[in-house]
Amino acid sequence: MVTPLVSVLMTAYNREKYIAEAIESVLASTYTNFELIIVDDRSTDNTYHIAKAYELKDPRVRVYLNSKNLGDYPNRNKAAGYAKGKYLKYVDCDDKIFPSCLEVMVNAIEKYPEAALGICKSTGSSVELLASEQAYLSPIGILEYYGPTGSIIVSKRFFELGMFKELVTVSDWDMWYRLAARWPVVAMPADLVLWRDHANNTLKSDSHKIGVFKNYLKLKVQILTSEYCPVSKDEAKKLLKKYSWDILKMNLKLSVKRFTLKFFGIYLKNNWRYLKYL
Repeated sequence: MVTPLVSVLMTAYNREKYIAEAIESVLASTYTNFELIIVDDRSTDNTYHIAKAYELKDPRVRVYLNSKNLGDYPNRNKAAGYAKGKYLKYVDCDDKIFPSCLEVMVNAIEKYPEAALGICKSTGSSVELLASEQAYLSPIGILEYYGPTGSIIVSKRFFELGMFKELVTVSDWDMWYRLAARWPVVAMPADLVLWRDHANNTLKSDSHKIGVFKNYLKLKVQILTSEYCPVSKDEAKKLLKKYSWDILKMNLKLSVKRFTLKFFGIYLKNNWRYLKYL
């Protein structure tokens, strides 16, 4: 059997309403040299059984069931452990990719073997190679615009950096910055993936917001003061000031909207030592 070039990784938990469309979007790809690995994190609905039905119909699909619930990013790491491909392509089970997505991404990153990460831009259809400093200073914030569904990763580099850290919803940003600090990044065309907006989306949850307030600024400080940081100390200071104000304004806006000090308390508890960057 030919080893697939791309391992498409789909982690799943209680997404019976969406997972069939997500799987079908992958199977409809114009690029065919892939495996689709689905890892269910102990769903309590029919998510796992829906995925298993596709495994019976298509030999490229492999479905696994965790022995216990791991949580979002530990489960993404678990899925990567099953991968055989040169590239990892995450597709969230409530998102979809367009038929040309894999083909465009693979062709683009194969063109630049020195790169470790390919990630979609917010606008535009061009493909370009960004040096580490360019990626960090991107005016469109390319390293934070898309999560795992909008990326393709060189497997070797992903494992070399120790996979995703467990930082709730900023784990992807952390990985993108760590990869970009060491290797170039391929800026991919926009509109290769369809991010689904729905009531139960993780980004709308309080756990996401709390995770951001706890980890976002700490992560930025670690990245921009690291020995691997590709930008100058002056640029790093400017970025830290910007990010410090951004997260403070986001927190204050939410605190006022919810009429509660809960989120501001979480922000202060986890970020008081970084107030010097304001």
